[in-house]
Amino acid sequence: KRGIDKLGAFLAASDRMLVLYSDIYLARLWTVYELAFFLSRHEISSMTMVPVHHAVFVIMFFIFITMSNTLEALLEQWGDKTVVMGVVALTISFIASLVARQWHRERVAIDVRLSN
Repeated sequence: KRGIDKLGAFLAASDRMLVLYSDIYLARLWTVYELAFFLSRHEISSMTMVPVHHAVFVIMFFIFITMSNTLEALLEQWGDKTVVMGVVALTISFIASLVARQWHRERVAIDVRLSN
């Protein structure tokens, strides 16, 4: 409660705002207040909105890289690894394209919600 009481002073002293956005972000009263207060004192260009699923993608990417490095180490003992590394590269490219499409869709949805 004490933190929320000081939220206005904190936001007024802030130059930028980073919002980790999810579907429930605008469903909570204090986050709507936070957003409205910040935008009443700052330009929208001072705010950055990042969908929460990006953190999940980064974690999945590092797990995938770790797994592919482990697989590569095992394949060095077994011989030729060209085909397997090609499959790994294609899989990474496919996952990255899916995430980029989803990110773009969410970014457009965020922009539409903020403009209304």
